Amino acid sequence: MELKAIDAAIVTAKQNLAAAKANESRAAEKRAAIELRGFAKQLREAGKKCDAGLLQLAEGADEMKHAVAEINARGLGNPSAQQLQSLGERAIRTALMDMPWARAFEHIRPTERRNFMSFVSQWAASLEREVANRLISVACLSACLSEAQEPEMSRWRRDASASSHPVNCSRRATCSRGETDWRMYG
Repeated sequence: MELKAIDAAIVTAKQNLAAAKANESRAAEKRAAIELRGFAKQLREAGKKCDAGLLQLAEGADEMKHAVAEINARGLGNPSAQQLQSLGERAIRTALMDMPWARAFEHIRPTERRNFMSFVSQWAASLEREVANRLISVACLSACLSEAQEPEMSRWRRDASASSHPVNCSRRATCSRGETDWRMYG
């Protein structure tokens, strides 16, 4: 009888152990399911960020394309649409190097890696210099036209090669003598 009681106790203990393991397993499954639900939320948020980033990239790219086209339409060849294409591609490929999809794109050497600001800021500085030069030319043209209309301004013609020209103009010697066709600056 005692043997049967011991066997029954062992069976009960095994059942209790199995039930405890099953409860522990269910609790672990529940924790894993809750964690997975968190990852589902994280994936949705990350997907939204990626879509928003791509939309922002597309909008910025469209703005750059429009600006380059307008710059070209006003007579400047730099930056060109080809430069925008080439350098923009490098900037995008550089950004992709640290993303999970890097293997899907051609590797870019470290010396070719760019970001948009690395070339856009150079273009903007070059454009600003061109604008400054054009404004100086317009100011110089105004001074030259004034001296032609006002006799008392004739001393500017006399001092044309000197630094006393009313505007620090790199063309001061030719503009005061009328040797430059100023219509190109109008």
